[in-house]
Order: sequence, then structure tokens, then C-alpha cells
Amino acid sequence: MTTLLGNEIHRRVDDVQVVTKKLGTATIFILGIDGTTKEEEVKEAIAREIKVEETDVVVRATRKGKYDELTIIAEVPKAQATPLINRKKIRIGWTECGIRERVDIIRCYKCLEYGHKTRKCAAQVDRSKDCIRCGETGHRGKDCVNRDKCIKCGIQGHSADQIKCPYFKKLGEGIA
Repeated sequence: MTTLLGNEIHRRVDDVQVVTKKLGTATIFILGIDGTTKEEEVKEAIAREIKVEETDVVVRATRKGKYDELTIIAEVPKAQATPLINRKKIRIGWTECGIRERVDIIRCYKCLEYGHKTRKCAAQVDRSKDCIRCGETGHRGKDCVNRDKCIKCGIQGHSADQIKCPYFKKLGEGIA
């Protein structure tokens, strides 16, 4: 892994595997973009900053925050993006915006623990038939009508696959 975030995850949580894309792209979050900024302006700024064509910058999603600021999720060429990711900021218009790389941590679909895949699972418990959202058996997360309850920490209000979970946060404590 070539980014500071990936290296820090490996340093702090040695038994968790981190997945990086093999296609030569990095997925980045651009945070705190002024709400009046157009998607094209963001693509232009990223392309100019990392010295690639605008067509090499693919915007996957745009989210509006509660104060009308935007977060954009984009895919960019990995080799050129690494210095930008490590610098953690980019100027878009008059605003200096934060940059974070999306890091996927492997999760087992049998026991729902992080750090290994199902085929290497040694756990005695099988949660593969349990709903990821509420923990009950008999339905999938996409069909769940129950209130979210994490089966990892037992707290209501989030599911076991959300970053809100204290258990998940503990894995990345102090990293970001």
C-alpha cells in the first residue's frame, strides 16, 4: 500500500487486511466543497492538480451535507493520486477542501468479523444467515424492516457494517 492511511492501518491493526484496487485507480472523498461548485469544476481542479486529463477523473457520487457543503466521491489514477492523498487537501475555487482515500477493510460474511474472508474463517459462530442490519435470522439486510441493531456491539441505531459502530471505529482509532 502506497498511501499514508494504508500504511498507518497496517501499523496499528496488524491482523486486518486492507484491500486496494488492482485496476490502477484510487477512490477518493473530496470533503467540504462549496455547495455552489459544479461537478465539472471539481473534475477540472483534480485533473489540474494531479496532471491528468479530465476524462481520467470519474465522479461516482455527490452528497450534500446539512450545511449545503458537498462531498464528492471520485476515482482517479492511483499513481498520480498518491501525492494528493498524502497531502490531504486540494483547492477548488476559493475553498480548500479535504481529501481522503477510501480504504476497504476485508470482512467475513460468515462471522461478520473484519480482517479475513469467509473461506479462511475459523470462527465457530455462523452469522451468514443473520440480517446485517438487525441481527435476526430469516431475512436479508435489503429486506429488513426492523430497527437497526448492530450484532457486533449490541447498540441500536446502526448496523454491523457501518462506520458508526464503536467496534469498527476501534479498528481505525486515531488513523484518519
